Amino acid sequence: MSLTSCLHMILLLCTLCIPCEAAVGYIACTIINDSNCTKYGNAICDTNKCRCVNSYYDDGSTCQKKKKVNAACTANIVCIFPMTCSSGSCQCSKNQYWTEFNCAEQKNVNAACTADRECISPLTCSSGRCQCSSNQFWTGSNCIASKLTFYSSVIL
Repeated sequence: MSLTSCLHMILLLCTLCIPCEAAVGYIACTIINDSNCTKYGNAICDTNKCRCVNSYYDDGSTCQKKKKVNAACTANIVCIFPMTCSSGSCQCSKNQYWTEFNCAEQKNVNAACTADRECISPLTCSSGRCQCSSNQFWTGSNCIASKLTFYSSVIL
């Protein structure tokens, strides 16, 4: 094997090794020289390793923007915290709703609201308050038909 062939083989092996370090978190850096991080986009040098900034995640080769509510996902890391990947989409925990900035607890009967998603099921947001539908009343855990509605439907 000639020297030129040997050098080409070494160059090829070095080129093939680069993707092994492609995950942002495996790239070494220093605070003084963070150019290794910046070429991956939205990454900073943190304790001598590159890492994605808060609203981004490491997809194995670069930093990607974390996903919002209802976006398709395959793992929790791709969703904006504190959402998790549930049934293939980014979701808040049960009895929570997305406020455009965070997950918040759903509200109980008579709490102030601006949208149905803010109220626990089966309540809806009506006249700025979480309430049962008309002709229903709150039992403390559920909405049921008012007796007046039940009796009037039986009489008719």
